[in-house]
Amino acid sequence: EIIPYQTEIRYNNTKKAGEQTVLTEGSNGYLVVNGDNNTTKVVKSAVNRVVEVGTYVDPSSSFNGKLTVYYDCPNSSVCRTSSGHNLKQSVYYNDPTYGLVRVLSAAQSKFKEGTIVEISNTKFGSIMGIVLDTGGDMIASMNKGKVWMDLAIDYESEPHLRNYSTNNAVFTVKRWGY
Repeated sequence: EIIPYQTEIRYNNTKKAGEQTVLTEGSNGYLVVNGDNNTTKVVKSAVNRVVEVGTYVDPSSSFNGKLTVYYDCPNSSVCRTSSGHNLKQSVYYNDPTYGLVRVLSAAQSKFKEGTIVEISNTKFGSIMGIVLDTGGDMIASMNKGKVWMDLAIDYESEPHLRNYSTNNAVFTVKRWGY
């Protein structure tokens, strides 16, 4: 029987974000099963594939701008972002690197889908978000050289955020796209 190799990710904060290098190629292992007494013997162990992924983002990747909130289709059973994420299921996204982050809408000409952004200088502290949506206001604003992002909120469970807006948010890019 084949023992499939796994892929290990090692993050390197001195390598540019998104840059990947294969440190070790993976190879499958093998084991033999003895049907008479139901025992197994590993003939060759699997060797994991090791990939180094850069996480460094230039500190100049910080922008000041407008942050507002949105909650699409409050009267609909399904509400999808431009990337296909269903906001009715969750306004959060589980990113393999950054964990549970908020869904953001932004001008994707500047902030590609999958961009991770830390938002600070808000009345509710810092927020980690991922760009999974876009909108006409954000695009028009970016065309004028101004950053505007929308934070997806849960209309029912976050009523205190429904009308939130600030023109002084700080957006720090942690990863450009996927």
